[in-house]
Order: sequence, then structure tokens, then C-alpha cells
Amino acid sequence: MRLDDTSRYQGHLNSLQSHTQKAYQLQQQISSGSRAVRPSDDPALYQLHEQLTLRSQKLQSDQQFLGGQQDRLDNYDSTVGSLVEQIRQARSLVQQASNAPADSTQMAAFGNQVNNIINASVATLNSEVAGKYQFGGTKVDSPPFTVGPSGVTYQGDQNFPGIPLPDGQTLKVPLDGQSITQSSNAEYFQTLTSIRDQLQSGSIEPGPALDQLDEIESHLLQKRAEAGAASRYLEGLQSSLASEQQLTDTQLTEQTGMDLATGITQLLQNETEQQAAMSVVGRQAKLSLVDFLR
Repeated sequence: MRLDDTSRYQGHLNSLQSHTQKAYQLQQQISSGSRAVRPSDDPALYQLHEQLTLRSQKLQSDQQFLGGQQDRLDNYDSTVGSLVEQIRQARSLVQQASNAPADSTQMAAFGNQVNNIINASVATLNSEVAGKYQFGGTKVDSPPFTVGPSGVTYQGDQNFPGIPLPDGQTLKVPLDGQSITQSSNAEYFQTLTSIRDQLQSGSIEPGPALDQLDEIESHLLQKRAEAGAASRYLEGLQSSLASEQQLTDTQLTEQTGMDLATGITQLLQNETEQQAAMSVVGRQAKLSLVDFLR
């Protein structure tokens, strides 16, 4: 093979290798959806792609974190709602007892029903989520309420750390059992225990009992409103993060993404040029062999 033939052959061979590398690069870009798969493809574009990808992942993680906190508030709301229903049942029993004829057996039956309400309320407040007690403040490894001879006792604390947010701040929503059950003028279990004992003894003063039940219900509804406000705040944060992630993902696609149709077109064009280069290289190699055999 003459020198000029060798040069042309090497040039076509280099072109073939270039098309082969280009095909590989296009295949990776189409597969990843990015025009910069490696830093060498485009350093600035690659850095932008990495920054936007990390930002999108962080936003998604923050939304999932807030979803978990939202679940905690939903559990709080459900628990307080259950206690409200229990108080309303107790009110109904007191009203029935005040209108019923003096009958010790009937009164005792009313008292037993109130006792069932007490036990159900204790079970509700001692519920666990993921193996942790939710209403003992920072004491999450033991039941916050216990039932003994003197009544129901709170064993937790009032040091609930609040609802943590992704930015490191905290929503100061009191979720401990004492904050739920203790109003300014009445305590949930003490009131129910007193009503139970009066009914089981055969008589009850409905006025003071109903006043205390009304006080407790108003307190519970206020606590539920606080949880609702916190829940709506989290929903607003989640919505904001979702919008920001959507914008980030759009930037990721528009600024660094590989358009599928364009990528496939470029790949097909490159394959055509690659086949042409292979054909030329093959013919030159064949001619060189013939010249050699001569």
C-alpha cells in the first residue's frame, strides 16, 4: 500500500472509530435521558445535570418526610376525635341517668358503661405507631396511661419535641397525653371516674357533671383545631415542594435532557455514516491485500 493510500485508509479508519464512539455516546444519552452522561461530554452541562438531579431528589425526600409527619398528625386527629365521641357518649349516659327513675341496678349499669368508656379511652391513648407510644411526650417506650386503684394516671411528660420539618425547624404542637386530657378546669379521666363512681353509688348530680363534660369537649375540639391548623400547614409545604420539584424536573429535561426523537434520528444517521465508513475501510483493506499478493 502506497503512502497516500495508507493515509487515506487511516483517515477512514479514524472516521469509523469516531462513528463507533458516537453511537455508543448517543445510546447512553438516549438511555439516561441526558445529553451529558459523563463530565467529558460537556463539563458545564454535566455539572448542571448533577445539581438539578440532586435538587429533585432532595425535594422528593422532603415530601416523603412531610408525609410521615402528616400521618402523625392524622393519628393525633383521629385519637382526639375518638375521645370527643367518648365524652358525648358519657354526656348521653348522664342525661339518661338524670331522667331515669331511681333504680340502683339501672344506675350501676350506667356506671359500668362509663367505666367501659374509661377503658376504651385509655386503650386509644396507649396506641402504638411503629412500635412507639405516641402520647407520652418524649417517653415513647412505655404506655403513657395506666389504670390503678386510684384511677387513671399519666406516666408520660410534657416535653414533646414537636413536629420536625425538613428545614430543621419544628412545629410546636403539644401532642402529649396530658395536654390532650387536661383543660383549664377539668381533667378527662378524673371527670369520667367521678361520674362512674356517682352512678355506681346510685345517684348523680347532673349539672356539675355535664358542665365538666362540656368543658372537656370544648378543650378537645380546640386541640383538634390546633392539629388541623398544623396539618394544613404541612399540606401547604408539601404543595410548595411538589411545585418546586415539578419546576426542577422541567429544568432538568429542558436544559440537560436528551430529546428522544432527536437522539434516535442522530443515532440512525450516525449508523448510516458508520456503515459507509465500514464499507470504505473494507474495500481499501481488500485492495491492499490484492496489491500485496501481486
